[in-house]
This record gives sequence, C-alpha cells and structure tokens, in this order.
Amino acid sequence: MRNTFNINTGNLDVKLLRTIGSPFLSNKEPFVNDVESSELYDLAVKNKIPLLYLETLKQQGKLNKLKIKYDEECARYLKFLDGVGKISEILDATDIEYAIFKTIKPYPTVPGDVDIVVLGNNEGYRKANEILLEAGYREEEVRVSGPGLPDLVDPEGDIIIDMQDELELSYVIYMDKNKFRGHIVKTKIPSGKAIKTLEPELDLAIVIIHSLTEYMYLGGEFYTFLYSIARMNKREIDEFVAILDENKITAAAKSFITITAILHEAAFGVIPEKLEYVLDKLGYKKSEAKNIIKNNFKMPHRYGVSTVVKVVLEKMGERRFRKSVSVQIVKMLNPMLLKRVISEVIGRQRREYYLKKVE
Repeated sequence: MRNTFNINTGNLDVKLLRTIGSPFLSNKEPFVNDVESSELYDLAVKNKIPLLYLETLKQQGKLNKLKIKYDEECARYLKFLDGVGKISEILDATDIEYAIFKTIKPYPTVPGDVDIVVLGNNEGYRKANEILLEAGYREEEVRVSGPGLPDLVDPEGDIIIDMQDELELSYVIYMDKNKFRGHIVKTKIPSGKAIKTLEPELDLAIVIIHSLTEYMYLGGEFYTFLYSIARMNKREIDEFVAILDENKITAAAKSFITITAILHEAAFGVIPEKLEYVLDKLGYKKSEAKNIIKNNFKMPHRYGVSTVVKVVLEKMGERRFRKSVSVQIVKMLNPMLLKRVISEVIGRQRREYYLKKVE
C-alpha cells in the first residue's frame, strides 16, 4: 500500500520515525539526511526512544554533537540490564512464582521502572517485597490511592521496582494475572543473563492495554509493536490475536494497531504485510486514524474518548475486571480517596512520559 499522505517536510514526528527506520525495511537506505538534531533527540526522549535514535545515528556514521548523550544513555542501559539481572537472581533463589513484564524491549531502552507481577495469592507478593527489602532495596514514595505496597529502589538508587500483586489502575484490574500461568518463559537479555518473563505474544498484549490505561500512545510503543510482530511467524501472530480475544482487549488493540499502521504508512509509504494481516483480523479504527492524521501524526498521541469507552465496554465482559470496577466505585465514594486517585493518575503520567525530561 503506497503512502497517500501529504507530509510536511518539517514534521519532526515523522522525521524521527524516518530517521530510525523500520524493522520491516531494514535493508533500505536512511529515509532522511542531516538527521542529528537536538530537537529530534528531545522528541525521542519524550517518546522513550532516545537510545534507539542515538544508536541509529551511530550506525549511520552521523553521531557527532550528541556523542555525550549517547555515552550517557549506553551507561544507563548497561546499568539497568545489570539491575534487572540482580533482581531476577534474588527472586529465582526463592519459590516465588513471578514474571518480569513490559520491561525488556526488543530494542535498547531504559524504561521508568522494572515491572514485576507475582502470581498466586497476596502472601507471595508480600514475601517478594520483604525479600528485596532484606537484600538492601528501599521503599520509594508510598502509593496512597491503591492497594499496592510502595515501589522499591535498588541499593544504588537508580532503578525503581514496581512489584505488582495485580495489574491494576487504582483498584481496577485491567489484565487478569490468573491467565498468565503456562506463559512464563526464561529469556536471555542483552547482558547475557536469563530472566523470567512472559511469552512475547502475551507481553505485547499487556503493552497495548497498558497504553490505553495511560491514555497515550508513544513512539516507544510504535517500535515495541513493530519489532515484536516482525519476529513472529503466522502461528505466533494468531496466538497473539487469540490472547487479545481471551483477555477482552481487541478494542484496545484495534485502535493501537490502527495508529501503528497509519504512522508506518506516513513515514515509510507502506503498511507491512504482517500489520495488514492483524488489521484484517481485528478491523480498522476509523476514528483513531482520523485523530492522528488531524493532529499531524504528533507523538505522544492521546487516544480518543470513543476508544476508551469501547475498551471499557469490552473489558466489562471479563469477570475480574467487572468485579474490580465495582470495588473502585465504592472506593470513589470517599472524597479524599477520589482526590488521591486523581493525583496518582496525574503523577503516573508525569513520571511515565517526562521522567527523562526532568532529569
């Protein structure tokens, strides 16, 4: 499918994608020249892909004035990988059933924290937290609006560990961890160490629904999806689609993948066959396509209200989600808790998307 968009040559969002490229077009020459730019770097930071952008410049032989930034990002990445490996070693020495998820991306990047879900009952979750505290990790700022324990920080103070008993936003469970059993695998990370994580198909599904809980689609999610789906064969893609259906997140995926396809076509002139295959399975979200085109392909992209509504309506077909919504409604009757929930949502968005900017 050829590109029918009239793209302004000064569009930084599209230029950033064209600079980095696509795993589906790996043998192509760079789409743009003169690509080393502080503006593009700042946009890459905002979209959580600074190292991916800088690594691309290095590979193209165009890394000059941003070399210091590249060295800093590489040091942070190596330190992060080492930290993830240490956490895994500590938990592997126990009988706790857990998985690191949504953390190790198929490209080099340092996320805001290490996400860990503990399967089973609340006792295992609390035990995992206590074990890390005994190993020298310390508590971070307390989350007062939800049922979870405080986040932890590693002994060096560089890595935040978000230990989760449930995948939830406040009290609303957006993904049922009871369906994760049988999907935990050992994966070797770039540092060479093996960690327990979720199968790529399930992990990608969580990335999608989590994006909707944050109401934002970032460039990092664009590349997470592209690199992940590029590695999958037809059987694995079909399994991915089946996981979306089982977890009642096809509406979320429909919007997410529509945005991904629109951005890929805008930047590179084509929609890869694998993306078209998934869109054929799920359908095309016209309103979300119109929104991102209207906003001139700006990233991060805020999801439309109709998308959020349809995601919630579909999730209501899942028992644990439905029950957790009832709990949330009761909790929200407390005015003080409502104020705290709003503060938490705002705080999560600021930390998630502007952490590097503040640093």
